[in-house]
Amino acid sequence: MSCNLQDPKILEAYSEIIDYEPTDWLILGYNDTRDVISLYDKGTNGLSEFRDHLREEVLFGFLRLDDRFILITYISEQVSGVRRARALVHGRAVATLMPVHNAQMTATLPSELSDTNIYTKLKVGENRVPGKSNSRPQSMSKRNSMRIQSGAAGFTPSSPVPSENAQPSPESGISEEPEIIEHEDATQAEERYQEELKQQQEERERQEQLLEEERIRHEQEEEEKRAFALAEEQKRQEIEEQERKAAQEEAEKRAREEEAKRAQAALKRQLEEAERNGNTLLTGYVSVLNENCPFWKRRFFSIGSSNMLLYRVEGVRT
Repeated sequence: MSCNLQDPKILEAYSEIIDYEPTDWLILGYNDTRDVISLYDKGTNGLSEFRDHLREEVLFGFLRLDDRFILITYISEQVSGVRRARALVHGRAVATLMPVHNAQMTATLPSELSDTNIYTKLKVGENRVPGKSNSRPQSMSKRNSMRIQSGAAGFTPSSPVPSENAQPSPESGISEEPEIIEHEDATQAEERYQEELKQQQEERERQEQLLEEERIRHEQEEEEKRAFALAEEQKRQEIEEQERKAAQEEAEKRAREEEAKRAQAALKRQLEEAERNGNTLLTGYVSVLNENCPFWKRRFFSIGSSNMLLYRVEGVRT
């Protein structure tokens, strides 16, 4: 997770700050990139102006207060966990590029960068020699300038290097106590980064599982809808077939009734005509059973308009 710190304006602004020129703060940021860090702003009006230039993203700041320096990593609460872990790792590279600092701190809100917190962190005003001025320490400035010049060319830091413990002269006004350098533990930052990646992977897998379950549920619902629609269609066809058969049977019944009516009407006309003309309507043979004889007898019959005659022999009445 190395970062690119090749922007020449970074070392230029940093040099101005540690050389006690009017510039007393700078802010670095990613400028919509993943790992390219460049100079955002710099100024001459101290901590209040520094706070006014904070943005809701990952920022790296360097600030001079009196004769002390602080390196600040600002990570907005809106920043995701992965970017947060990456920023902590990149902060070590920034600290390597700017080795002259008395303290480091990480903040998530502008209120955490209050004058009281910063001055307390830097221990400004403590361990001062009475009567000493806060003028620029020439020996330190010269040494820092040489350090910057020697490390500026082709510098792409990836791991922290502890700051030098300068031994200032009594005239510098700086306390004799060693500088306090607070570095984020690389192993812990890497573990947090890996843990964030693991959590993101688990979240992606969980989302994929939910999407897969949703897809299966949707397919099942669609299949149920298709099966229901097919069953409804079959039911509709069965009803239509039943209605068609019922209509056909009804039509056939009406046709039979009409045919029977026509046949009955025709027979009636024949009977009426035969009655008028005295004609025989029907002749033939029929088997009859006499009540006094247990045997069936074959007889010839003749049906007129109003009577029926039986004959033992055709033409001879019984």
